[in-house]
Amino acid sequence: MRPKVFRDPVHNAIALERDDPGDRLLLALIDTPELQRLRRIRQLGLAGLVFHGAEHSRFTHSLGAMHLARRILEAVRGQLELGPDERTAVLAAALLHDLGHGPLSHNGEGLWGGRHEEWSSRLVLDPGTAVHQLLAAHEPTLPRRVDELVRGVARPRTLGKIVSGQLDCDRLDYILRDGWALGVSVTFDLTRLLGMVLIDQIEDRLVIDRRGHDAVEAYLIARYHLFRSVYHHKTVRAAGAMLGAAVRRASLLVASGRLSPGGVAPGLARVLGGGSPTLGEYLALDDGDLWSALKVWAGATDPLLARLAGGLLHRRLYKGLQVVRQDPAAQAAQLARARDLLRCAGHDPDFELLVDTARDQPYRPYSPAELGPEGIFVRWPDGNREISETSGVVRSLLQETTDTRWFVPEELRPELRRLLGATA
Repeated sequence: MRPKVFRDPVHNAIALERDDPGDRLLLALIDTPELQRLRRIRQLGLAGLVFHGAEHSRFTHSLGAMHLARRILEAVRGQLELGPDERTAVLAAALLHDLGHGPLSHNGEGLWGGRHEEWSSRLVLDPGTAVHQLLAAHEPTLPRRVDELVRGVARPRTLGKIVSGQLDCDRLDYILRDGWALGVSVTFDLTRLLGMVLIDQIEDRLVIDRRGHDAVEAYLIARYHLFRSVYHHKTVRAAGAMLGAAVRRASLLVASGRLSPGGVAPGLARVLGGGSPTLGEYLALDDGDLWSALKVWAGATDPLLARLAGGLLHRRLYKGLQVVRQDPAAQAAQLARARDLLRCAGHDPDFELLVDTARDQPYRPYSPAELGPEGIFVRWPDGNREISETSGVVRSLLQETTDTRWFVPEELRPELRRLLGATA
């Protein structure tokens, strides 16, 4: 039978064999309502308000991650004895790793009563989902094994790191895919990197041959630049802060009886009422539901909710002020003065002074006591060494970066800038 081919802008062709039992399962999983829902969830959420090419979905990324998991398995085929069921479990986990993402991806994280990883586990393990039923029909223990692979706790550990690690199929795909969609020049030699993957049988981990050392450096630098220039872009963060504030404001108004929870999706209505969506309600949510709610709220009689919702709809976003790094006590005192200033001027600091802190550690070194067998290891003639030991470039990426900003309506920025002594 002819394979099913998905045309992909990053990987060209992603092929699944119709006469292979494992690939037939993957095709069936792709057709489930749970995975098809990811077509309606943008990979980068509100980043499209800044980078107009950010239109790609979690669905396209899921296919890409599955494809790269297959390529990693092919790279280590002669080093790792895998049965068909183990291979299928890894590919299914790669395909389903983002299943639990909610509307607007990371920008909506935390609105729904749990992180997306927790929702992914629920979707895979719940007997009522089509995904669970397909996995269990293929092999009864497969739902549990897929869940363990996604959460990075599977054994053997090597298989788990293909799906969830610092050099996994997820990161390898999203760095290339996001950079391509955004027009941001970040890249690394994927073919070279995959060609250098080795198995450390003793430590039960993936390692990279020393000839791939430079490719790993390029990969980590690419990830760093994406975070700095895209994921932590000040305007993207402003939009995310406004979304959270809009939902908080709507919830407060619903609780006080000043806003009807009607006119929005049932799952969102439950959140506005202080609850968490049922699994079925969560599955019914996608980006369109949040945008529809924002359209309703933009016409609200409450001026704060109308401004927040309308600002997101029409890209009239709050402006940022960079907070200079200082000790927590001084920073808290500065924020208290700013809130008092707004309150005395008749403004509501809870919704007109949004504090955002963006954190990232570009690379997490090996630390058995804290992280377990994490890190990226390179095989040298004298043994395996963690890459921060051999790369000055990677050592420069060890420090956690923290950017704290205040986001405020544009007309309030001059006064707060004088108080803060900072520029946007």
